[in-house]
Amino acid sequence: MMKYADVYRWIVSLIAVGLVIVGLIYLWDMRQARLQNPFGIWDGGRTDSAMRCFLAAGAMVILHRGISLIESKYINDKGLPGVGEIISVACIGRPENSNDRNWYTIVIRVIPDDSRQAAFTTKVTQLIKKEGRRNIEPGVRAPLKYLPGRNKIILTATGAVGSVKG
Repeated sequence: MMKYADVYRWIVSLIAVGLVIVGLIYLWDMRQARLQNPFGIWDGGRTDSAMRCFLAAGAMVILHRGISLIESKYINDKGLPGVGEIISVACIGRPENSNDRNWYTIVIRVIPDDSRQAAFTTKVTQLIKKEGRRNIEPGVRAPLKYLPGRNKIILTATGAVGSVKG
């Protein structure tokens, strides 16, 4: 399943956008109905339909995040060990309700423990705790897990949370 995680995320995103558009069409149609009959009380269920579309779009956002969490767990469980040399780091924000961790985009040179595997450079967006920030400075070597043949990694250094963005 995780081989196609990016495809699943793309499909879920497309469905969410479609649901928002359909919800907006219902609201626009409700507005047009109100203009034709300003004293009408019932809107033909358009408001309910629009709200269902928006709620379903919200569920798609949660599903999108769930795919990323499942992929993170898969890489952590099935990934091969390696070491990564941090090339660059950029803090891109903080998750809601969390003051002790931030999202970082990290460009990293992966050096597999298995000498038969070739080294490669990739980018990961991962949640890092404040106390783990010193472990992801440029030039530092950090432990990680990776999927062979793909550029999917997860840092396992101290302070790295097992959560990546897709």
